[in-house]
Amino acid sequence: MKTLLSEFCGEFEAAIRPLLAPLEELAASLSRGAQEQSLPPAAREPVSGFSEASHQLGALAEKVAEQQAYVLIFGPLKSGKSTLINSIGATYVSEVTALPAYPCMVYVSHAEALEYVVTRYDGTQQRFASPAAMRMQVTRDHGELADRLREVERSGREFDPAVDHPTAIRRIDVKVPAPELESSGAVLVDTPGLYSKMKFGYDRMTREFRDSAACAIFVVKTDNLFLEQVFAEFTELLELFSKIFLVVNLDTTKMDLKPDGSLAPSLEREDPIRIVEAFETLSMSDALKRAVDEGRLKLYPVDLLRAASARLTGDDELLAQQQDFSAFQSDLSNYLDSTDYLLAFLTDSLRHADTLVRDSERLCRHPALRALTDELTQLRAQSGQAEQRLERIEKLSQVDWTERFSPLKETLRVEAAGDADRRRATQARELEGSLATWLRSDESVQVFLDSRLRPSLHQLEVDLATNLERALRDAVSGGETGGESRSGHGGASVDEATARQLDELGIDLGTLAGQGLISILPRAYATDEKVRLDLTELPVKKTLIDWLFFRGQPRLRKNLLGDEARPTRPITPYEKQKRLVPAGQEYLGGQLRLLSTARADRAARELPDRVFNEYVDVVQTALTAQLAEQQQTAQGQLDELRARMNRLEDLCSRLQQMEALLGSAGQQLEDLTERYAEADAFELAAELRPQEAPGEATPGTHGLPGAAPATNGSSEPQTDPEPYADQEPVREIELD
Repeated sequence: MKTLLSEFCGEFEAAIRPLLAPLEELAASLSRGAQEQSLPPAAREPVSGFSEASHQLGALAEKVAEQQAYVLIFGPLKSGKSTLINSIGATYVSEVTALPAYPCMVYVSHAEALEYVVTRYDGTQQRFASPAAMRMQVTRDHGELADRLREVERSGREFDPAVDHPTAIRRIDVKVPAPELESSGAVLVDTPGLYSKMKFGYDRMTREFRDSAACAIFVVKTDNLFLEQVFAEFTELLELFSKIFLVVNLDTTKMDLKPDGSLAPSLEREDPIRIVEAFETLSMSDALKRAVDEGRLKLYPVDLLRAASARLTGDDELLAQQQDFSAFQSDLSNYLDSTDYLLAFLTDSLRHADTLVRDSERLCRHPALRALTDELTQLRAQSGQAEQRLERIEKLSQVDWTERFSPLKETLRVEAAGDADRRRATQARELEGSLATWLRSDESVQVFLDSRLRPSLHQLEVDLATNLERALRDAVSGGETGGESRSGHGGASVDEATARQLDELGIDLGTLAGQGLISILPRAYATDEKVRLDLTELPVKKTLIDWLFFRGQPRLRKNLLGDEARPTRPITPYEKQKRLVPAGQEYLGGQLRLLSTARADRAARELPDRVFNEYVDVVQTALTAQLAEQQQTAQGQLDELRARMNRLEDLCSRLQQMEALLGSAGQQLEDLTERYAEADAFELAAELRPQEAPGEATPGTHGLPGAAPATNGSSEPQTDPEPYADQEPVREIELD
């Protein structure tokens, strides 16, 4: 049936529905940021706020779309809330509502088949086909929640499930075949038991129903009726709800002990009204008394266990005995069926939606979220700097440093050539002295080569390499080459741009040069190879016997020196003077000078390259390692900056989109409020017909089946028996 109310519901959903998915995604994105600690601590408020707004707007859209009447049920643990739900719905749901004191709402509504849906703070859902499977999951979740709650408490922070434990359960939907609930359109909401340890977010969970719940039912056992603690927070409920039903759960099987030792029915069974009167007279606070007098609070002494049994078994006789429950059910039905509720449904839905939209708009402008834009600007600048750093590293990595050091090689070659020239004369004198000393000894030629000539030539190369090391140290300390400075750059020719890049990266070639110089060990470059002289032309004087036997020079040299390849025969000073002086001595001196010159020339030619290559290899290896390390660090920083930027860009984009959507939704809600502000309850419920005359419509009903019809203060019952649940379903309106 098309009514003005159903038309309102469609327009209301069209205003709210576009917000739901973006708001849920934004809340999830903020929650992830909080979990990863990528958001500042001050962002905890908007993280929690958007999560709550997403949940509440979704629930509100569902409530309006299905024209549901939410009935909130409060009370201490084990007070009989689940039994009350059994009684009202005439369906056994205790096994699913008697959960392990988990701090979440349980929504009980009608469905054709059993279904249990667990919704978490991060928006994920789990569906179960049996209550046993759901209870097992909730029990596991309960343990995880308790551990996380204690962990946060130890840190000194206030626990917020949306931030500290997003996988915590927010609500549980219990859908059961319950014709009584189907015909009434009511959704029974079982709240967490009061005074339980896990009471976080309790105020938020109840306040969200201020503008969406039809009324509240408070259940308390007679044993707790006179305890002040039970009603410590009842005043707050009076402020939240305009209508509260206080159900005093009786135990009519209770017996009292008489003076003679016999048992007699207790006062709860015989005269429960006296208990209520005693409470009103002796224990009721002023706020509760005032609410009773104003008609906003009414007490009902009910044996809920018997009422539930009667409703579930359909025992008419037993049900007839539950007059107090019938009165409670009738009053609840009348209220849900009243024009007051019908108007409240419309105005409260608009007010609730407007509050959520305005609160969400304020959250979009929260300083902690506005600061994200500034942070994004800083991140972009830092990212640009990191990219420039990588470019500088890449350019330096491509530099041919061997070429940059090449002037240093030429410097070493010139120095080595000059040093070799300077040392030739000295070396010649040393060798002449060594030869003269040898001629006066009994040593063989081989001993002369191994003990005198070889060390002398080796020392020549050591001296040349030592001088090259000194020259290298002098060269790397500074100077000018080709108009480019080498000062402070380890002897490399570095242009101004390259020098600036090195400075920006904090790379000091002078420090690296020190590592290169340490690697230069002069003795490591000097060869200590075996020495051989060309003795094939060594002239040896003949003796008389040599002449008689016609001995040639080869035989003479062998007899005097031994094997030419290894002349190890000791030679007396007399033999040396008689056979080798002066021609042989002159020949040996010439050979020594040739060998010394060749060794000096070779050292002057090879040592500069060896010293240069060793030095440059060490410096370039160290430089390459530093550049690679800096590149890895810079790339890691850039990747981290880009990841952070992407998250912030996504978040800022979502915030901008959300702010625009909220502005549009707020305007639509204002238009709806203006259009429906003066709506009459009878017009809202009446079927819309062409040319329908004003005042001909009759209201529908949200009353509970089995209850007396609502009268709205009149002796005549209302004429339209159809509940809102039987009206034509509201079609979802898609917005371009």
